[in-house]
Amino acid sequence: MRLLGKAYFNEKMMDKAISFFTLALNINTLFSKKWFTQGCAYHIKKEYKETNLAFKKATSINECDWMSWYNLTLSFNQLNMGQQALIAYEQAIKHSDNNPKIVYNYLMTALEKEDILKS
Repeated sequence: MRLLGKAYFNEKMMDKAISFFTLALNINTLFSKKWFTQGCAYHIKKEYKETNLAFKKATSINECDWMSWYNLTLSFNQLNMGQQALIAYEQAIKHSDNNPKIVYNYLMTALEKEDILKS
């Protein structure tokens, strides 16, 4: 199931990819990479609530997965959930060894939301 999901994802057939990831993840929910890829498929389809749920699941399984944290920020931003996005940015920065792109996006989001920045 996971391999079929990945194959359909690679072929840009997101509906089928999501279906197979869902089947696989119903059997075993501990595949953080598959939650991540499912989140990416939902993001491509612009289904941001589902994107958000998939990346939250990925980060709950592997809290050091900075890419899932970063993608979670993108879905929070699409859902106009700025405060949650900032929290997710902080986790992405923490686990990515201060990736400059993420730090920059964090600062821009914080300024846009007019939040007080941490030093």
